[in-house]
Amino acid sequence: MNRDRGDELVEPQDLSTKRATLVRRLDDGYVRIEQAVVNGEDVAAWEDFWFGLLAEYEALSTELDRAA
Repeated sequence: MNRDRGDELVEPQDLSTKRATLVRRLDDGYVRIEQAVVNGEDVAAWEDFWFGLLAEYEALSTELDRAA
């Protein structure tokens, strides 16, 4: 089933691919943030960005659940 996103039709497979990419980015970001914390670095901006990615992941997951 296609989901309409403005003028663009999005296939569920495309959304699944994007979600998988977000999972990899979230995992990588988590590891990098944890290492930076260990090194005593300020990670506030990284955490803000990471939470933005998490929100995007959650929205995509909701959209995929509705398309199922």
